[in-house]
Amino acid sequence: MLKRYNRFLWDLVAPFVGARVLEIGSGTGLMTKFLAGRTRVTATDIDQDYVQLLSRTFAGHPNVEVRHLDLAQLENDGIQKRAYDTVVCSNVLEHIEDDKGALTSIREVLQPGGRVVLIVPAVKGIYGEIDRAIHHYRRYSRDEIRDKLAAAGLEVEHLSYFNMLGIPGWWLNAVLLRRRSVPASRRR
Repeated sequence: MLKRYNRFLWDLVAPFVGARVLEIGSGTGLMTKFLAGRTRVTATDIDQDYVQLLSRTFAGHPNVEVRHLDLAQLENDGIQKRAYDTVVCSNVLEHIEDDKGALTSIREVLQPGGRVVLIVPAVKGIYGEIDRAIHHYRRYSRDEIRDKLAAAGLEVEHLSYFNMLGIPGWWLNAVLLRRRSVPASRRR
């Protein structure tokens, strides 16, 4: 199921991904596997355990550099300005208290005309205990993310929702029942 979901995500974002990619929050490398075919990929994570796992996983890919990176400190992490034509940031921005500052830092590493591929949790009204438990500061409305991107000097090319069928279940579990994790029967 996870493999199909990742393929689904990749199919959504692939048309917007260029050749020189900075991936912020690579985690275990599920999206990095799709990105690894690009000319140059910098796969990053804040968690040293993930950085080590990514280093082992992509050791045979000379075009993939793995490094520690804290999105909240991007301007101090030695990432070269205007070095990438694409920044992929999937399910990370909601973990950053100063998301406006993070988006401005992302803009700085993009070449002119570059793209940010951003996946964030939507629908503010379903923010609940699960979000708090996994350290989300927020969920985004369409207007909020558009405004924050514009404030950072980024132009919105495409904005869409996906997985809208999951909203009722998330609301039930995170808001109404105040659960702190997704029930085991839903994690398959």
